Amino acid sequence: MQKTAFKAVSMLIVLAGLFVAPAFSQEIYTPQKGDPLRKQLLDTIRPRVQMEMRCKVKFVVSMMNVYGDWAFLVVTPQKTNGRKINIRKTMFASRADMMDGLTNYSLLERSNGRWSEVRYVVGPTDVAYDLWPTEYGIPRKLMGLN
Repeated sequence: MQKTAFKAVSMLIVLAGLFVAPAFSQEIYTPQKGDPLRKQLLDTIRPRVQMEMRCKVKFVVSMMNVYGDWAFLVVTPQKTNGRKINIRKTMFASRADMMDGLTNYSLLERSNGRWSEVRYVVGPTDVAYDLWPTEYGIPRKLMGLN
């Protein structure tokens, strides 16, 4: 009887490990230039950013981290010719004095193979995304937080 119980418990432990291990084995990584995922992530936020900036943009990427179905981006938009965007000509003109530039901090989630922006903040003067890991159950390291 004890051998049968031991075998059953052992089997349950092995099966539990198969389901839990993938969650812990995921790594945070950064898609490099040329990686199609990098383009997908930037193209996910591009329409919103272009609307807010009132011009077509390209991004200077400061951070792009991916963890499973989550991504965190820190990007600064600029004009497609590489020139700086004048904050006074954006939809943030009235708040320009209370902002720290136009850097975007975006949290994206992939669902059914499609990325969507879950949260974002533009030009915060503090770490406005500090609670996102707790709110969404994601690792703080995804956002470069300890």
